[in-house]
Amino acid sequence: MKKILVVLLVLLLTGCSVEYKLDYNEGIYNEELSVKESKDEIQNNEVLSDLEREYYNKNILVNYNVDTGDIDNSDFPSYFEVYNKYLIDDEYSGIKLSYSFKDDYKDSSIINELFNSIEINRESITFKSIKNIYTKYPYLNNIIVSFKTDRYIKDSNEDEVKDNTYYWYINKDNYKDKFIYIVFTDNKLETIKNISKYKANQLISIISLSIILGLLILFLIIFEKVRKSNK
Repeated sequence: MKKILVVLLVLLLTGCSVEYKLDYNEGIYNEELSVKESKDEIQNNEVLSDLEREYYNKNILVNYNVDTGDIDNSDFPSYFEVYNKYLIDDEYSGIKLSYSFKDDYKDSSIINELFNSIEINRESITFKSIKNIYTKYPYLNNIIVSFKTDRYIKDSNEDEVKDNTYYWYINKDNYKDKFIYIVFTDNKLETIKNISKYKANQLISIISLSIILGLLILFLIIFEKVRKSNK
């Protein structure tokens, strides 16, 4: 029987957010999941409630496909790889999980809890068909996925690029259509072209918005003049 428990942490926090970070450097996938909420929104300011501590003290399997059989959760580390766990206790309260993969990142419990379709090879990473987590976990607000790598990126469908980190923003309104893809290249020039395309699209959006606002202001000015002239 599988005992993953990863996304179940979402149930423990009211109005929580999830941050999923993936660093792919020197062939190693460094995965980190933070489930947290602002302390201002928590009535009890203890870092974790008794129920949350119960989950924190459990071992969470790294491999989504492992069948644990009759092995007790407390004995998991003797037989299976489990996530490193940390308490979050700053302006937020919550739990952080982390693990580093070399060859078997596709079996990650976290990413398999989020997506139905996962394709990973040397040329690309693609996550499709987000699971219906917002219906299952109504207190979940936002999911931020970030990706950083030492490889060159030829193409991707990120929402934002900032400080060489690619971001996707997932919420209740867009998750059904949201997917993630990243295409690698060994050619640095293709990476520069991709970044330039992203900046060009940003510039076009800013110019378009400025034109719309300008036309709206012009319309309001003309409307006000016509209204005064008719008095």
